[in-house]
Amino acid sequence: MTTMKIKVFSDFCTSEVCKEKFEKVCKSHLIENYGEDKEIYITCNDDYTHAIILNKAMPELKIPKNNVLGLACEPVSFLSLTPEFIEYAKTNIGKYFIGDKNGLKKPFVEHHGFMWFDHPSPEKVINKKNVMSMIFSEKNSAPGHKYRHALIVHIINNNLPIDIYGRGCQFLPDHLRNRPNIKGVFDNTEPYDDYIFTISIENFTSNKYFSEKIISPIMCGTIPIYLGCKNIEKYVKDFYVPMTGVYKDDIALIQDVLQKPYQYMKDIKTTKEEIFDTINFIKNVKNLF
Repeated sequence: MTTMKIKVFSDFCTSEVCKEKFEKVCKSHLIENYGEDKEIYITCNDDYTHAIILNKAMPELKIPKNNVLGLACEPVSFLSLTPEFIEYAKTNIGKYFIGDKNGLKKPFVEHHGFMWFDHPSPEKVINKKNVMSMIFSEKNSAPGHKYRHALIVHIINNNLPIDIYGRGCQFLPDHLRNRPNIKGVFDNTEPYDDYIFTISIENFTSNKYFSEKIISPIMCGTIPIYLGCKNIEKYVKDFYVPMTGVYKDDIALIQDVLQKPYQYMKDIKTTKEEIFDTINFIKNVKNLF
């Protein structure tokens, strides 16, 4: 048996960190054909038969380009592809998965990038007692940042019973920061663990890009009220409530979910285990090249 030995090259962390992240996210210890002497293995050495390029890493490779896969870990607007990298990709990469091609030719393919995400904490909450949460940061440059901030203003001004997490809370006025639903910075999956729903908005709308903003809550059994990837149902099926991006409509939706949460819960038939299998990089890697 020949082992598919994969080395991951990244422009934002080491191959060792990439290996650790993929193994943790994919729960590699539960995958029967994963291991150093099995069908698939992520290596940090130069004995690799296949390579993964994250973002714009440009290593010198000595394997066929058809054994090289690129993954965009950012929306295309943040990725800032350079002419140099595009030429590198044409020469060295068989396929490069990117959320939006925007006119790019081969090897670029519209596909999600198998983003890393979080699994629930060990003290997983079975019977969730809180209805809804939302995370927002101090950032306010991308369209998704701005939309989150607009919704936060409405939530606060109308005293909606939504717990608010994130670094953005520290910039609220003192009299607002002291409210019990303003939670601030958080650990791991805290904004999802004890919540039935969470408001999840990507920084940009995209054809195929989506991030941990939707996958992490789903892995915690929390239903995202979601705006971002236009084709998200292909990957998570019915395990989300879609927003439109139209402010008044989304406010009405959020208020309706707060008033009738079980009406929205009962429509979901897909399990998080099904979704995990779909977005598990190691389980799917043999079919990606």
